Amino acid sequence: MTLNVSRLAACPNAANTSYPKPYQQLMTIAQRLLSSTLICLLGLLLSFDLSAQVQPKPSSPPAKTTTKPEDVQPQRLNKRIVQVSGLVVSGDDQVGVPGVNIFIPKAGRGTSTNLYGYFSIATLAGDSAVVSATGFRKQYYFIPDDGRQAISVIIYLKADTLLLPEIEIFPYPTEELFKQAVLSLKLPEAELANMHRNLDPGMLNSIRYNARMSSNENYRSYMSQEILRQETRYNAPSLQLLNPFAWNRFIKSVRRGDLKKKEYQKTE
Repeated sequence: MTLNVSRLAACPNAANTSYPKPYQQLMTIAQRLLSSTLICLLGLLLSFDLSAQVQPKPSSPPAKTTTKPEDVQPQRLNKRIVQVSGLVVSGDDQVGVPGVNIFIPKAGRGTSTNLYGYFSIATLAGDSAVVSATGFRKQYYFIPDDGRQAISVIIYLKADTLLLPEIEIFPYPTEELFKQAVLSLKLPEAELANMHRNLDPGMLNSIRYNARMSSNENYRSYMSQEILRQETRYNAPSLQLLNPFAWNRFIKSVRRGDLKKKEYQKTE
């Protein structure tokens, strides 16, 4: 048997109707459950309304503007391509510097100068190039957007000289200790005696007189004789004993008696 509680509550004469005791107990329990349920629902609704009024709404963070690579690429593609060529020279002697790096940060690429300091690279108008080399200061060059398709430039590099302070290295902590060590140095007696004996003037003279001709001296002597022979090849012999003209003059002087004259003897 099922008891419809809502139907009993809706009936106006339900309070005056007498029911058995078990049914009255059931009705009392049902009313209490219904009232407690209604109170719980009202409490939940009130708590939700109060929390919604007291708790402030969180402020939304500012939207971050991020530039995507696909958005940047069309912007760079819209720029004009410029062929940049030029010469990188040193500011002191105006000579081309080889091996200089020309790097374009926006494009992520670059080039280097050849043996004569020449370079050529294609880039976009409005980019900037970094020019760097070992021993020189870093330079920056801005590619102008003036409508030209090719640009020729001359970049001067300044030497980056770094002067280091002088460093003196001694085997001893102080100069005084070094001087004392040098003054107190004792040379071996045997080696000192050998040095004096080898530098003796008499021994040096004997070595000089007894020394034979070196290969350089032999070469010079032979070449001087060869040159003399080539010079006198078509001339009379330089040795008078084999000169017929000298013998002719000598015989004539003997016949004339020139050897007995006092003038000839004085000249001789």
